[in-house]
Amino acid sequence: MRSSTLRKLAAATVALGGVAVAVVAATAWLLRFDLDRLLFARTPPPVSLGRAAEAFRLPGRDGAAMIVRRFDRAVARPRHGCVVFFPGHEGGVDRYAGELFPDFERAGLIVYAVAYPGQDGAPGPARIDDVQALAATAVSTVVANCGSGHTVVAGRSLGAMVAAYAAGAVMPAGLVLESASPSLSAGIRGALRERWFLRPLASLPIEMIVKHDYSIAEAVPAGLHVAIFQGSADTRTPLSDFGSEAGGPERLPIFEVPGGTHTDTLQRAKLAMIPAMLGMIRGSDEAAAAAAED
Repeated sequence: MRSSTLRKLAAATVALGGVAVAVVAATAWLLRFDLDRLLFARTPPPVSLGRAAEAFRLPGRDGAAMIVRRFDRAVARPRHGCVVFFPGHEGGVDRYAGELFPDFERAGLIVYAVAYPGQDGAPGPARIDDVQALAATAVSTVVANCGSGHTVVAGRSLGAMVAAYAAGAVMPAGLVLESASPSLSAGIRGALRERWFLRPLASLPIEMIVKHDYSIAEAVPAGLHVAIFQGSADTRTPLSDFGSEAGGPERLPIFEVPGGTHTDTLQRAKLAMIPAMLGMIRGSDEAAAAAAED
C-alpha cells in the first residue's frame, strides 16, 4: 500500500513537472514569436470624442494603420505648442479625451493622440516594428506643423517606450513619460508579477528571449530633455526598476509621485506634467533666441 502511494506521488510529480516545462516553453515561444499580440490589445472604436478630428492616418503592412487625432478646443490663447501622446497597452483615447486632454488644451497645448493599429478604431493588427516606424513618422508629421521646438512627445506605460524611440529619432523640444518601464523585459516582468499564477514566469531570462530588449536608455540621446513621472505605489512599473544600468536617476530626471499606482499616477501627476512640457518649449525658445543673437 505504501509503495503504491509513493508510485502515485512520483507519477503526479513527474506530470506536474511536465506541465511546468510546457508552460515555460509556451511562454518563451509567445515572447519570442508572438509578442505583438501580447503587447497591443485589440480594442473597439471610441464611442464619442466630442470635437476631436482625425488629423492624419499612417498606413502600415497588411491593411494596418496608425490613426492620429487632433484635440484643440481653442480654450486657451495663445497656443504654446503641441503634444504627441502615445497611450498604453489598451489604448483608451476616449478615456484620455475626458480625463487628460482638456487640461493640456486649457494650458495652450494642442494634443495629437495616437491610436495603434487594432485599437480605438485604427485598422490592425499591430506589429512592433511597424508601430515604431509609424510612431516616428507621426512625430515628424506633427513637428512639420508645430515646429520641433514647440512639440513635446508624451507616453504612458507601454506608450512610454514607443514615445521614447520616436522622440529619440526626431528630437522634439522634450519627452515626458509616465508609469514607464526602463526596458521591454522589465515591463513584461512587471505584468507577470501582477498575477500570482504567473509570478514564477517572471524569473525567466526575458531579456534573452525577446528578439530585441528595447530600453529607454537606448532610445533617448543625451541631448533630449526628459521628465519621467513614476508612482511610489506602482507595482506594475515600480520606481525601483530604474537602476543605474537601466538609465537611472543620475542620467534621466525621474519624479516620484507620492501614493501613485499604475492606474492613477497619470491623474496625480498631470498638473506637474504640464509645467514640465511648457518648460521644455520655453527652453527651446530661449535656446533658439540665444543662438540667433550669436
